Amino acid sequence: MLVEQSHKSYRPLTVLSFRLNYSVHELETFGYHVVNILLHACVCILFYKLCLHFLAASSSLLSSALFAVHPIHTEAVSGIVGRAELLSAIAFLCALLYYIHSRYRHKSNALFDCGVTSLLAVLGLLCKEQALTVLAVCCIYEFFLPKNPSRVQSIRHLMLGRGIVSPWLRDKVVRIFLLTGAALIVLYLRWKGMGQRMPVFSRFDNPAAVSAFPRRQLTYNYLLAVNAWLLLFPCHLCCDWTMSTIPLVEGILDLRNLATIVLYGGFFYILKNLNRLEDDVRMTIIMEDRQSVHRFISVKFEGQTEFSLYSSALSVNQRNGKIFNNMGQVLENIDRYDEALHHYRKAIEIEPEDVRSYLNMGRVLTNLRRYKEAEDIYRKLYREALTLRSDFTNAYLNRGDVLLKMNRSKEAETMYYRALEYDQRNPDLHFNLGIVLMDQGRNKEALEQFNKALDIEPDHEHYPGHINGLLLLADVNVNYLRNLDVAEECYRKVLQLDTGNQKAHHNLCVVFFERQDYERAEKCFVHILSMHPDVSYIQDHLEVVRNILKKGQNSVFRHLGGPQSVS
Repeated sequence: MLVEQSHKSYRPLTVLSFRLNYSVHELETFGYHVVNILLHACVCILFYKLCLHFLAASSSLLSSALFAVHPIHTEAVSGIVGRAELLSAIAFLCALLYYIHSRYRHKSNALFDCGVTSLLAVLGLLCKEQALTVLAVCCIYEFFLPKNPSRVQSIRHLMLGRGIVSPWLRDKVVRIFLLTGAALIVLYLRWKGMGQRMPVFSRFDNPAAVSAFPRRQLTYNYLLAVNAWLLLFPCHLCCDWTMSTIPLVEGILDLRNLATIVLYGGFFYILKNLNRLEDDVRMTIIMEDRQSVHRFISVKFEGQTEFSLYSSALSVNQRNGKIFNNMGQVLENIDRYDEALHHYRKAIEIEPEDVRSYLNMGRVLTNLRRYKEAEDIYRKLYREALTLRSDFTNAYLNRGDVLLKMNRSKEAETMYYRALEYDQRNPDLHFNLGIVLMDQGRNKEALEQFNKALDIEPDHEHYPGHINGLLLLADVNVNYLRNLDVAEECYRKVLQLDTGNQKAHHNLCVVFFERQDYERAEKCFVHILSMHPDVSYIQDHLEVVRNILKKGQNSVFRHLGGPQSVS
């Protein structure tokens, strides 16, 4: 959260729920989806209870049923990451329901009620930040409480300065003060936790956020109209609304401002006539909404796989480079590389300054061993996209990898050192730099980089070069530093990660041989020979050890030729 480019999210309760899921069924997705559906059911029940405060039972039931099946909730329920939305919604509704119930009790304690409501809001905040807005909703609710016979008179007396403020109005002011104070305290602590910096959004994540007046304000208000339309008629849903999905409202004369005017006009009309709306009128509004949802549900749902999800999104939205980028990744994963490259090129064409498409395209070209084209892509990324973010370490890392594969180790070294200026806690960078330095014969410097990588992340299993890095580190300790203890530790670490690693087994036997522990070396070679009976040099080395044991002669290390090198 303290890193400047962090999105500043802190959602420990959401993470805890994932950990509990993982402890039961690890990465099996079915369990995660079951939990999401159960949480959605809880949200629907709470929503039904909330509706009972404002609508008749039949209208409340229909409203909650509509809420349960509304297509706009699909992503929050079916997507595993939607867990944050579901948990925060539960906390939000619990806080609001508790507060409403507390206002109907004859003897209520404002401090206790606001404290419990604030606690529930904080729990929601620890699931997703938006839950804290329930405190503002509770403040607004204070203005819409059922009419109190003395309310008008109390306000008139207060404005005219007559008499003492009524207990009803005093209680209202105290509650608003307590809720506002709690919200400000929580926001301050949250701000401190973020390193006293607000999250930085790029124009790719939120184009309106970085726009100037009046474009920013007009776009934000138009987005409210778009969301309202999707609630009423969810016919063009998309899995991603970032980037240029919705073009910015450029000025006052933009015709889309009419949608904003209609939205606010309708809102104020309903607000003005709220008390005159009978329950059957509300029912009619709900029925119309339900019909629009029914028409959408009758269409075949296409979000069953990632491929169909992004295909469906592209049929709705051709302006979002991120969707093309994601589709390219799906195609890449199923080895349809030419189609993946086409989608990455399309993403770059739509958003030429989005570094992710360059990185993905460069990776595919590297995997296809088209190193020259990959290097050209990374050069473009390095020269153009890095003008937006000079600290984008993946750009240096990926370009360095390609340069290393092209045997341009000095240029690769420059890229890695440049990346380390911005991120010294990245084990990938230290491993790759260590390999480059080993390639140049600078073994002591390489050893230093390998040690740094292991200090940062001792179990760096996800990185493909980790085992090679450990083997290289052990090789340096055997051949140059003569530190056999460290070498043995490295080989054993490799065998923990890859129990069948032939090189680690063989070189561990060499360590025993170098210590002149011939009996242990013999047992080691016998063990590895049972695993790899067709490898001739292991048989040869076993014979050397047995001859030494038979003759009782001293060993010289050249008999075995040293540890087997890493390819």
